[in-house]
Amino acid sequence: MGFLLVSYSLTGHVQFLCEIIATRLGCEHLPLAVKRPYPSQGFAKFYRGGRDATFHWPVRLATPIPDLSSFSTVIIATPVWASTVSPPIDSFLRKVDLSQKKVYVVISCSGGDTRRCQQRIHALAKSNGVLGSFLSIDPKEETWERDAQLASFCTAVMQGTIYEEEGSV
Repeated sequence: MGFLLVSYSLTGHVQFLCEIIATRLGCEHLPLAVKRPYPSQGFAKFYRGGRDATFHWPVRLATPIPDLSSFSTVIIATPVWASTVSPPIDSFLRKVDLSQKKVYVVISCSGGDTRRCQQRIHALAKSNGVLGSFLSIDPKEETWERDAQLASFCTAVMQGTIYEEEGSV
């Protein structure tokens, strides 16, 4: 049974983390796309994205959802939008049953509180509990300083153990 990394990235920050994680774990990566893409800049980006996230409006996914039966562990990677999970990840989590899976979470944000995002993922995952969360503020190659922490997260995923991040992001 393997690992599946499911992600959504609009600005590339989550994608940056996922490339590192997928390489380290040798796992399958499922980057989600939506049928009606979000604007990547300007007022419309914040208006539409924030509205959809705040009201938990489902979005139509362009990415087919695979059969998850061959995966024992699912890693969910999302940016924080309006203090909660991005709509594509929210929509994915509504469509799948992770109740028999080990679930880990990777969250990218620009700062601020991520508790609502984590709570939403915990509620939607319907698993026996999320075993660990890795948080990062605007990760990008030129300013990346959290390689050791991400390596520890990946080790916990490989071993199927609980990951508790020390300190703050």
